[in-house]
Amino acid sequence: MKNKAVPILGFLAFALCAHAENNSVLWYDKPATDWEKEALPIGNGRIGAMVFGGVDAERLQVAEKSLWTGGPGTEGGYDYGLPTESQAALMGSVGKKLLEGATLAPEDVAKQLGRKMHNYGDYQSFGDLIIENAGGEGEVSDYRRELDLEAGVARVKFKQGMVGFRREYFVSYPDQVLVGRWYSTATQKLRLRFEVPDNRSAQTRLEASTKGGRLSVSGALKSNGLRYTAELLVIPECGTVTADGEALRVEGDCAVTFILSARTNYQMRYPEYRDARADPAASARADGNEAAAHSYALLAQRHGDDHRHLYARVKLDLGAPAVTIPTDWLRASYGKGVAAADRALEQLYFNFGRYLLIAASRPGSLPANLQGVWNDKATPPWNADYHVNINLQMNYWPAESANLAETAEPLFRPSTPCAK
Repeated sequence: MKNKAVPILGFLAFALCAHAENNSVLWYDKPATDWEKEALPIGNGRIGAMVFGGVDAERLQVAEKSLWTGGPGTEGGYDYGLPTESQAALMGSVGKKLLEGATLAPEDVAKQLGRKMHNYGDYQSFGDLIIENAGGEGEVSDYRRELDLEAGVARVKFKQGMVGFRREYFVSYPDQVLVGRWYSTATQKLRLRFEVPDNRSAQTRLEASTKGGRLSVSGALKSNGLRYTAELLVIPECGTVTADGEALRVEGDCAVTFILSARTNYQMRYPEYRDARADPAASARADGNEAAAHSYALLAQRHGDDHRHLYARVKLDLGAPAVTIPTDWLRASYGKGVAAADRALEQLYFNFGRYLLIAASRPGSLPANLQGVWNDKATPPWNADYHVNINLQMNYWPAESANLAETAEPLFRPSTPCAK
């Protein structure tokens, strides 16, 4: 990025439109290669996905906030976070020493108050939806990958040779599913598969079926037996769907819609935190079937109305113009002496923060964790847990200041499963 900063300054004046506008789009002129720094996040509080926008193969990395290792049912037991010696007793001993005039180093106090977590567990990735595209040939041009914060939609657009491609993705709160749609000006030849992380492959069943264009993934975590299911529905407007091992193939001249649902048998109820009667496979299938009963246009409208109801409550105007350069170039130019570009990035940053809160915390979901709702690792940093020293507060800073009080509801009320 450093080598791009200098040429950016040379044409920033031409890249800043004179008409002031509230910047609400992140966009890039190439596919993502890094999960954290480049992929685009979409979510509905419970389900999250990261969009990479590859030309020949799209990767949608999927997470569902209740898929955790550890906890009740884990081999070796679980202490529910309750230490043998109470924190009150430990605090008493530390306080007594301080009252007696002792000087304690912070590290020493931390060692006394801290303790090793016992089978606390980690937030898990649900897996990757991979869509391979064999329909394009030739040079790629006019590439654009964007996240429309106002609409809550990620889009990918490009040309390959003489053929145009367009993709749209969102995770719907009203319908509790991830929805995607692929368009092309020529025949599309797609192969869709779902990759499950290796750490739980021994207890995972993948099944592709041409009946209803379904791809099902079910299993249980090795750690604690938590059951999970993801189901993909592929709905082409024309053409055929065929099974190809553990994948589905689609070929046709029309747009293709796909709907991904994901459920576990987690339940926020002490002490087992499981619903023994719940069937994640049945729940995921019901989610998908109910969403598939609507047209893509209606699914998009329901999602858009719901998202804008929250997002449109606040507008920050720093007098910034609209920007016509990619967001990574805009970031590289920050603080380099172009005030208009700095204000544009600051407006975008503010909008991105409240977008992330809307996407990561909604009533019926668990609260936003250390990574919101997004995770691609079996062992994420700090377990992707709930740090109350500062991280949880940072997640929820926009809840009141940006008029998003509903997003804080998961913090203060027992969660019930997201229902439509």
